[in-house]
Amino acid sequence: MKYLLQKISFFNYKDIIMNIFNYNEALQNTIELDIISKCLEHDGCWEPYQTEISKEILKDGNNIFIDIGSHLGYYSLLASTYNNQVISIDCNETYINLFQKSITENNIENIKIYNKLVNKEFSLDTIIDINSYIKLIKCDIEGYEIEFINSILVRLEQNKIENLIIEISPELRNNYSEYIMKIKKFGYFIYDLGLSPQRKLNSLTTLKSLNMININSVENMKYYISN
Repeated sequence: MKYLLQKISFFNYKDIIMNIFNYNEALQNTIELDIISKCLEHDGCWEPYQTEISKEILKDGNNIFIDIGSHLGYYSLLASTYNNQVISIDCNETYINLFQKSITENNIENIKIYNKLVNKEFSLDTIIDINSYIKLIKCDIEGYEIEFINSILVRLEQNKIENLIIEISPELRNNYSEYIMKIKKFGYFIYDLGLSPQRKLNSLTTLKSLNMININSVENMKYYISN
């Protein structure tokens, strides 16, 4: 299968060349389809609202960003562009190989990739010191987010993680509400980023645009998620 080189310009700050899937070729040959590649080729971005919020959190640089389920490295490359220390974790060899090509072709030195599966045995402590202060973690691992949250509960309780962006898939797990409320009890505010539909990036988005969820019970949170 042939792959594409796509120029990504994060808010006109710095151009990055990304290796992505050739979506149309994959479609014709019934090979792996990748909607992220399609969006990058069409719009030059993926999940624009989440991208804008991530940039606002990381734009000052010199912080730690951890990308759980890094895929082709979109969010990792965004964080790298703004001079942050990046730890990227995925277990798909194809994704990792394409991501590594992007790192090499852009001469990037502040990203480390780890080929690891996030499951009940996963421990972030084997990758980064328990006392490290983490500016942002993004977690998107198709239903295994609960296992990841379990692995960082001590860090969350000690407020060693400032921001956590986590995708939830209610059709895969029915206990997200319990974990969301557990995190809230550690002093975190809960926000809903929504589905972040495709559009062009807006450089004017700020953290003030976030929609805070003021829910204080597991049952009400479960109802909110189900709707």
